[in-house]
Amino acid sequence: MPPHDCHGVAMVMVLLLAGTILSMGCTRLEADLEDIILFHTTPMDVCTPESSLPHHGSAMLFAEAERQLAGMTRSTYTHDTSVDEENGTYEYDCSGFVGYALSRADPCTFRVLLHERPNAAQFYYHLEKFTDVPGKGAWMRVATPLELLPGDIIVWLKPDDSDAKSTGHIMVVAGKPERNPLREGEILVRVIDSTTSGHADDTRASGQTGLGKGTIGIMTDQSGLPIGYFWRGGESKILQETEMAFARIA
Repeated sequence: MPPHDCHGVAMVMVLLLAGTILSMGCTRLEADLEDIILFHTTPMDVCTPESSLPHHGSAMLFAEAERQLAGMTRSTYTHDTSVDEENGTYEYDCSGFVGYALSRADPCTFRVLLHERPNAAQFYYHLEKFTDVPGKGAWMRVATPLELLPGDIIVWLKPDDSDAKSTGHIMVVAGKPERNPLREGEILVRVIDSTTSGHADDTRASGQTGLGKGTIGIMTDQSGLPIGYFWRGGESKILQETEMAFARIA
């Protein structure tokens, strides 16, 4: 790209970000410009790790997750994130998906996590620190599964008796939680995630891995607090007891 084209892109960025100083190449400028126009509404110069400005981040995260689903032509579960937006190819694991979606939907909120590529356990230990009042990056805890809204995040740690190599699992809420009338204490939640196997009523075909939408079950105690999960909500017979956290971006 000729130097004057790069200067032109930089001028557009200067106007959009009200004088923010940028020092990056033309290709990076164009990619960041697209992200800011499409997915980022809070000016970067006021969105810092200490900021508690309203981001409406959960709504933006839900829209981004749905966008990826709608544009997907191929997806594979893998620990190495590789995304080709033009061809609709999304290759990542559960935390890779959430991290990539967050970095597009609300990059300042993602910055608060202080990891370039957090895994599920690192997400958990970050999210469980937040309170029910919006804090850094507008993150806040959600106490019970019945309070979850589309775009909220669910993360759980790997159960103690599991031989899985992952540290846990993380997903984006995709619908209003409902009580399972056939199993007392179970809350059915529609989610979007990247997995090696589908949930109940899943959009992934049998044997397909990667990005998709399905229903999990969250088992609660008498106070409505989570005690474990059913991978296939309403169908799985064995309860996986573990720690989990729910979070919202205000």
